[in-house]
Amino acid sequence: KTKKEQKKKMVKLHVLDSNEEFLYETKTGESVDTVTTAVAELHNLRMRVRRIAGALRETAKYGPMKPQNEYGLSEEQINALGDKQKDVPGADPLGIRIGEAPNEKVIPVMLKCADEMEAAVSSDLGKRRICIDVDKVQEMIMNVKGSVMMAYPMGLPEWDCLRQGLEDNEDLAGREESKYVHEPTSCVMWFAGKKMARDQLMSKYVGKNEKCVVKVKLTPANGSAPQREPAVDAETQKKMMALWHKKQEEQKNLEENNEDVYLNSAWANPKSMKNQLHGIGGGGVRFR
Repeated sequence: KTKKEQKKKMVKLHVLDSNEEFLYETKTGESVDTVTTAVAELHNLRMRVRRIAGALRETAKYGPMKPQNEYGLSEEQINALGDKQKDVPGADPLGIRIGEAPNEKVIPVMLKCADEMEAAVSSDLGKRRICIDVDKVQEMIMNVKGSVMMAYPMGLPEWDCLRQGLEDNEDLAGREESKYVHEPTSCVMWFAGKKMARDQLMSKYVGKNEKCVVKVKLTPANGSAPQREPAVDAETQKKMMALWHKKQEEQKNLEENNEDVYLNSAWANPKSMKNQLHGIGGGGVRFR
């Protein structure tokens, strides 16, 4: 079989996590343990890429981060707070970064890298049934490293979150981002409201059809069952509500109208058949 034919016969897992979604391809003969680990790693990679893109934009604006014990506004910024007309050019409003943007020629490159990274892991790909190209994402991470080296040849400080993200050694303890990270070796995958045991094969839950698309969710090992998906999506629900309101308006108009209003309708005219035979129905005499 050709590589193209083999690629077609893959189960697509539509992974849903809060407002995030992406696709992952696998085989029904794979173990749940292998697939769950791979799906969790891909999810974590997406979250890491998002953090890198955000840190890259902030670096392009305000430069590298300060040491944690130096966080806060500078004296110049504090003095400027009482005067709305006064501004401190380039200063970080949060007081986390040094306030010195990199070379102007490098900034567009950094911002472009950030946009491309976010597009490569966007949830829109999942909605369009397109799988994430992991090799392409890794290549983009290398491109970001190159742009950072152009901006800061001596490198970023070891406490900078952008550097930590690029080196994949972030410490997310106590941070909001830690809530969206799954432990690959212990997290649980759910399908159709059932927990997928790691010691089983995928075929036990999704069957042996290699061309299907199934929706799955990830939770921590000690987490409860995820909320079921609604029967209809948000767009369909909006259309249904619009139709319901339209029917309500029509019903209201019918109740308000006089009972004899129907007599003005063409179908209630006792001479409609005679008029049609004589060619004078529906808007006057017609000449042939």
